Amino acid sequence: MSNFTFLKQEWPSIYKKMKKAEERVNTEPVSTANYCRLIMEECMHLMYDMEFIELPYNQELVNLMTQADVRSIVPSNHLDGLHIVRKTGNNAAHYGNRVSPSDALVSIKYLYGFLKWFAGNYAEQEQALPGSFDMSFVPKIGSQKRQLKELEKERAKEQEELLARVEALQKANEAALEKAKESEEAIKSFLGVFLDDFISQTGFETLFDVLNGQVEDFGKNWKTTFVAIAEISQEAFAFVNKESKQRFDTER
Repeated sequence: MSNFTFLKQEWPSIYKKMKKAEERVNTEPVSTANYCRLIMEECMHLMYDMEFIELPYNQELVNLMTQADVRSIVPSNHLDGLHIVRKTGNNAAHYGNRVSPSDALVSIKYLYGFLKWFAGNYAEQEQALPGSFDMSFVPKIGSQKRQLKELEKERAKEQEELLARVEALQKANEAALEKAKESEEAIKSFLGVFLDDFISQTGFETLFDVLNGQVEDFGKNWKTTFVAIAEISQEAFAFVNKESKQRFDTER
C-alpha cells in the first residue's frame, strides 16, 4: 500500500516513482527529494500540454512554475509548497548540501497535496482521493537493510538491461557487417563476370592484361612493349572491322 495509490491507474509511471520516494524518506532522503522534484517537473509539463499553454523559451522548472497562466490555474497554497519541493530537490542534486529525512518528508507531503489536486483536475476518470498523508506507509529506519537490498537489486537489473542492450547492438552491427560483406562479394562476382564477358566480346585481351599489370616488363623491355602494342593494335583493328561489318549488315 501507498499514499500514492490513487495515481496508479492513470499515471503508473508517476505512481512507481512516488512509491519509491515514499519508501526512501528515512533511508535515502536525497533520493526522495530528487524523485519529488522530478515528478513535479513532469506534472508541470503534463499540465502545460493538457491546458494548451505555450511553453516559454526558458524551460527551467522555476520559470515553468512562475508563468502567469500557471499561477492562475494552480492554487497559491500548492504553488508555495511546490517551491519548497523544488528547492529541496535542488539541494539534493548538489554535492555538499545536506537533505535530512525531515526535509524529505516535508517535500513529499507538499507534493502529495499537489498531486491530489492534479489528479482531481486532470484524471480522465473520477478519482476516489485519499485524505491526509498516512505516515504508516513510510518505512521506519529499521527497514534500512531491506531498502538497501532493493536498491542493489534495482542497480543490478539496470546493469543487466544495459548489458543486454549493448549485446543486442553488437549483434545488429555484426549482422549488418556480414550483409555488407555478402553485398561486396556479390558486386565483385558480378563485375568479374561482366568484365570476362566484355573482354571476350570485344577481343581486347592484351589491352586488359596490360591495364591489369599482367604483361611482365611492359614499358621496361622494348621488345615486350612493342609486341604488346602490336597485339593491341591488331585487337583494335579486328574490333573496328567487326563493328563495321555488323553496322553494314544491319543497314543492308
